[in-house]
Formats: sequence, structure tokens, C-alpha cells
Amino acid sequence: MNLLNQILSYFKLLWLLSILLILNGCWNNIEVNNTVMAVGTGFDKEEEDFHIFVEVIKSVTGTDGPSVQSMVIEEKGPSMTEVARKLIRSGKRRIVFTHNRVWLFSEKVARDNIIAPMDILKRDQMFRLNSFIFITEDDPKVILSTPTLIENLVSTELASSMEFVKYTAEFLPMDLESFKEAMASPIHSAVVPIINTHLKLTKIDGTAVFRGERMVGKLTPEETKGLLWLRGEKQGGVLTTKIKGEAASIEVKKVKARCIPSLEKSKLKVIYQIDLEGFLGDMPPSVIIDDSFIMEFEDQVEREMNRNMTKTLQKLQKDLKTDVTEVGLHFYRKHPEEWSKVKNRWHEKIFAEANMELDINVKITHKGLNNRSLGGKHTKPQYNPYLPRKD
Repeated sequence: MNLLNQILSYFKLLWLLSILLILNGCWNNIEVNNTVMAVGTGFDKEEEDFHIFVEVIKSVTGTDGPSVQSMVIEEKGPSMTEVARKLIRSGKRRIVFTHNRVWLFSEKVARDNIIAPMDILKRDQMFRLNSFIFITEDDPKVILSTPTLIENLVSTELASSMEFVKYTAEFLPMDLESFKEAMASPIHSAVVPIINTHLKLTKIDGTAVFRGERMVGKLTPEETKGLLWLRGEKQGGVLTTKIKGEAASIEVKKVKARCIPSLEKSKLKVIYQIDLEGFLGDMPPSVIIDDSFIMEFEDQVEREMNRNMTKTLQKLQKDLKTDVTEVGLHFYRKHPEEWSKVKNRWHEKIFAEANMELDINVKITHKGLNNRSLGGKHTKPQYNPYLPRKD
């Protein structure tokens, strides 16, 4: 019996020791009281130094209890690592970037070399690869200091807005991981949303186009729609056109795109097959929504999409000479041997001089609960049971 008790005591001791190992905590843990949490970071360039702005969390205790607010601190230096150390003087604590949601780069930095300040972001374990990237034509400090509508923190509100892209589909969210992959791809190009201030509030205002480490130009929100259709990434939003001189819209539900590239005598030919499905949106009050109208409206939407995507392709080919449609990736995967011969002149020669063909098919899958628009003058057939029927 004593032997059994001793064995049970040994097991209890081992169990307690194992619990102590689990409760030991992380070897590199940081005390919250000794740090300041960064939620958004902006980069600007002044001569040879980076001017870095950081939105940090500031706890405030009021009559209604504790609340979360933010403030923007700033420093200058030749590298982010050095500036992070200098920021301790402003924040009076060590700045921790593990909760940083937004990286904001001025257009000056983007056109000079965006890879230089981003190098540490993709290698250091502190930074979140799912945090979002933006380009701004304004001062990054102005963006990080704008009033918010819903959230208490500007950066948190910007990051959460990326979840609702499906309702507008006028921009393509870009995070650190996706940007890193795009820059490492064979075509070395990417797109990043542009954010500016409008009436003292932030607003997505187009798309920055990158070839290699530099920004080469921008697309308007309308041109960005065309780009997303070409890439098959526009799975929502609204397209408005005119039917019988009045505005009519389609609510986009699904877009499927297929790219077929071929090289004939050093001349690139690309066929884009775009299939779009959607619901009827706003309709003119005078129309009757029957089969003939649906066919007419589908044809009109196809023409509007053709116009939009042709305009986008012309700007990418003639003005920016940059392939962000990912046709280069399709060509690389299907023709790797030929790719090695043209990769060094892909953007400025092969893509810029390519022949593009658009094959667009629009399908209205739902027209609503009523086949007549509100406000239309429709004659209701009269029926009198006491009069003889006219066959």
C-alpha cells in the first residue's frame, strides 16, 4: 500500500511540473505597460531621410469609463529601424508594430522606390503580412489624423473598409503578403489603392500602378473597374449604362474571366473571354421588362463593358506600358520557353504592342418581382363578366 502511495505521489509531482512548464509563458514576451501599440504607419521622403508617422493607441479615462483614442507621432531617419528607436523619445515607450493594420506611402516614396522602406516589413517577425498597403497623394500625417465615422482609430477604420470591396468593386485591396508575391512574380508588377482626403474624410481615389520597385502611374476608379473585369476579380458592385436615353444599372453578382495569350512572329495576341452574371438594378420608368428588353439591355451592358475595358487596356499599353492584367503570368505558365526570350522586353514592347480581343457575354439571371418599372404608364386590360367575350 505504501508503494502504491509513493507511485501516485511521483505521478502527481510530474503532473505539477508539466503544468509549470506550460504556464512559463513566452520567452520573448513584452509587458504591455512598457510599450505603445502602433495601428497605422505612414512614410514620406525628405531629401535622403524617411519621414515616418505612426498612429498609436492612447487610452483615455472619462466620465463614461475608459475609451480608446489615438495620436500621431513622427520622426525622421535614413531607415525604419533607426526611426523606430527614435520614436521612443516621442512615445516615451517602445513602439510595438504587431498590431499595425495599415502602411501608408506617399506618392513621392512610391515613385522613388517603395521596396526600400518595405524591406524590413517583409522580413521582421513583428510585422503582420495581412496588413494593408495604401498610396496617398496627400501628406500621410493628414490621412492618419482625419476624423473617423465609425471606429475610434483611423487605421482600424481603413483596414475594416477593405472587407466591403464587394459592394463597390472599384479598387483591389493589397496586403503586404500579396504585394510581396506580386513583386516576386515573373512580371514584377502590382496595383495598390490610392487614398486621399475629401471634405476632411478619407476616400479611395483610384489605383496606383507599379512596375518593379516604382509607381509608374495611376488608374481612375472607372478604369480600375475595367482592370478587375479583365482579371476576373470583380465579383460585386454596380454597372450603370443608358437605355433609351435614361440611366439603367445591373448589380454584378459573378464575373468569370479567361485569358488566352499566343505569340505569333514576336507579336502577342490576347483573347479575353469575360462572362458576367447579374441582377437588374435601377430601370427607366417607361420600360416593360420582357425578354426582348432583357436581350437589348444585355447587349448594351456588353458594349459598356467593352468601352470600359478597351479604355483601360489602352492606358496600360500606350501610357503606362505596364502589364497588371496578369496576361504575362498566363503566358509564362503556358509558354515557359518562349517567356525566357521575351521577359526582358515584356512590358514596354511585347505587352505594349499586343493585339487585344474582348469576347464579352452578359447574362441577367434575375429581373426582380415585377416586370414593370414603377411610374410607367401601362394600360390595364378591362374585363366585364356581363359582356360577351371576344375570342
